[in-house]
Amino acid sequence: MEQLQEMGEINALARQAIIDMTKRVVDHIARHFEKVQEGVKTVMGGQILEYEAKTIWREGRDEGRNEGF
Repeated sequence: MEQLQEMGEINALARQAIIDMTKRVVDHIARHFEKVQEGVKTVMGGQILEYEAKTIWREGRDEGRNEGF
């Protein structure tokens, strides 16, 4: 997904939303299998913050407003 973002195929918000939703699905499906959850988080790049996508979006919106766009 990082490569897709670098190529402009997806933006930071879409990338983080995919990561967040994937984490929720894995947490639900593998709730009794801690090692599976840890493995998925490792593959996805470490600990994932649940609301990071919304934070990225808000910061971008606020930055744009501050710059007058």
